[in-house]
Amino acid sequence: MILAVAGAGCGSSAVEGAPRLERSDAGTTQARASLLRLEDLPQGWKKRAGGSGNSRDLVGFRCDGFKPDLSALTVKGIEGGSFWVPGERQLSNLTIVFGTEADATTAFNQDFAKLFDRCVLKVVGKKTSSGKIVHARRLSLQLGARNFAYTSTLEIDVSGKKHPGYAENVFLQLGRSSSVVLFTSLDVPFEPALERRLLRLVVDRLRS
Repeated sequence: MILAVAGAGCGSSAVEGAPRLERSDAGTTQARASLLRLEDLPQGWKKRAGGSGNSRDLVGFRCDGFKPDLSALTVKGIEGGSFWVPGERQLSNLTIVFGTEADATTAFNQDFAKLFDRCVLKVVGKKTSSGKIVHARRLSLQLGARNFAYTSTLEIDVSGKKHPGYAENVFLQLGRSSSVVLFTSLDVPFEPALERRLLRLVVDRLRS
């Protein structure tokens, strides 16, 4: 799951403990409408194929010693997308529409909000499938929606040469919808102004 790269050492949930997927047309439409689009991005960005989420197994993150049970929750829609500037940066976005706001809040509290302390900090300084995480810290964002965010600096091996990598994971909740936005880049950090503009677009679409 590409959204897990900033939490290197973590993965999306296996079937055990995953929410019930009871897809509805309304839930799918709501999830899809909230996603970022190619026209939201500057010139030079491209849409990546295969970026659409369609499985309950994409809901939730796991690592050694952290496996929250979300099986009592219900998901009505899940959609995702991914964009990139080849060899430079990538943006991934996943929105999950739960059956109720209470379900969305439980997922946020039991899974997303605990990911950093329970998984990410454990692998700082260690090599992972995404590279070596050199540094990680939480972020405080004012976005008009409940959020939990963190940034990571990585050391990535590309064709035998080490490059700095940068990632920001942002988890949002508004009502019964949750959205995850991941910004990753190689050599140069993602532009803060562009990040904030895109995050506010997601929040506005979650609200509408």
